[in-house]
Amino acid sequence: MWIQMRNTIVLATLLLMPASAATQSGPPVADFVSVREQFISGQTRLAAQLLLQSTRYIRHQVGRSIDEVVGMQLLAAESQLEQLANTVGNGRPTSLRVLEQALTQVDRLLAQHYVQTATALLVRPREGDVPVIASDMQRGALHFERSFTLDGRAPSSDAKVILADVRSVAMDMERTRRVPENTKAVLAAFKQQLTGTAVMAVSLR
Repeated sequence: MWIQMRNTIVLATLLLMPASAATQSGPPVADFVSVREQFISGQTRLAAQLLLQSTRYIRHQVGRSIDEVVGMQLLAAESQLEQLANTVGNGRPTSLRVLEQALTQVDRLLAQHYVQTATALLVRPREGDVPVIASDMQRGALHFERSFTLDGRAPSSDAKVILADVRSVAMDMERTRRVPENTKAVLAAFKQQLTGTAVMAVSLR
């Protein structure tokens, strides 16, 4: 059921995407740092536009999701950001704290998604999968770290260790085009860290 729904979402995304965007080498980005900066500076319309761009990034990842629960959470996050963009863009009152909490929750969810996609590719990795695994690990680390730093906090000491390990393995992979022996262990530890920080559907309600 989820595979069929995911394939439908992918097709719909490609049909709605402008031709210039469809031919780009990578997916759109979720620039939550710029969203926050524009919101603080009073540029609410620009902040709203950036939020809507972020929903395209999330929709792209829905198409890659291998887990029904996380895939549905990503869809919920997309809807949540669309509603937030409408609120911000129309000048309706919302606080910086509400914005930060929403963006942080989405970053945690995206980190979990990237751990899942990287772990799935590790089951029977082909040569062409190695750069994708490395990229997913890097993106997972980016989203997890930003879930702390967006509002000025520092990651915990345990999180810093995990982030360093994930990035080290990913860089080794990019350099050698091989999967280091400790990759599965590092991803398992990363997943455990994410589970401990409660990346759950309830956080998106």
